[in-house]
Amino acid sequence: MEKIYQLRNILEKAFKTEGQERFDNINFFLKEVWEDEAITDEKINDLLTDIAYDLEFYEPSNGNWSIDTSIYYDGEKMDRMLDEAIKNIDTLLVNLGYNDNFKHKIVERMSINKLAKKGSNN
Repeated sequence: MEKIYQLRNILEKAFKTEGQERFDNINFFLKEVWEDEAITDEKINDLLTDIAYDLEFYEPSNGNWSIDTSIYYDGEKMDRMLDEAIKNIDTLLVNLGYNDNFKHKIVERMSINKLAKKGSNN
């Protein structure tokens, strides 16, 4: 189960970085998901595969793209995708009952996010 936490941390690193460093973190995540068969849990594997597929279309912007931006993306859209991917991994791990300490952190984070959303709606 250590592998899923490593992959989650790679996504978190990518979320916190930009440019080439983000690109390198995402590519490392992709390589690990596509080439490593250490994760045997079908639900986790399906989720990681879905995330990897979505991340395949990331291209860091150099300011003047010559690629079809309806398919490829960077910036805010990538921020949202990475945040959602991390939350989906966290939720799945909690639902599958992995690591009580980790579950506590996730539940705490989810509670903080709910409070923040309530506060912004008022």
